[in-house]
Amino acid sequence: MNILSLISAVVLSAITPVSIPDLPGVKEGRAVIVDDVAIVAVIPEACYGFEQKSETLSAAAEELGKRWDKEVLLTEDLLTFMAIARMEKRGVSEYERKSLAGRLSRIRSYCYTAEKAG
Repeated sequence: MNILSLISAVVLSAITPVSIPDLPGVKEGRAVIVDDVAIVAVIPEACYGFEQKSETLSAAAEELGKRWDKEVLLTEDLLTFMAIARMEKRGVSEYERKSLAGRLSRIRSYCYTAEKAG
């Protein structure tokens, strides 16, 4: 799904917060499902370099894509993590939708993605 379609879906479609399974190299994570895309924000474990962190987060995105059979957009952006955490705690309001949609346009260039498995 392209970024404009995803932003529109976040603002207009049903959003479902989901818990993520334990993943190697991920300390904590939050996720929402929007249509056929999982938006995942994680706090990674300490890594020894950019390459190791990149491999760990790419593997986490692939694993979630296989488990959920969805396209995955995974980020380590803390503001996205907080927006999804607020959705889980307070519910999905218009403010939270706009907050998440605003983050997506900023983080898209440095996200780890996984295409839908099927």
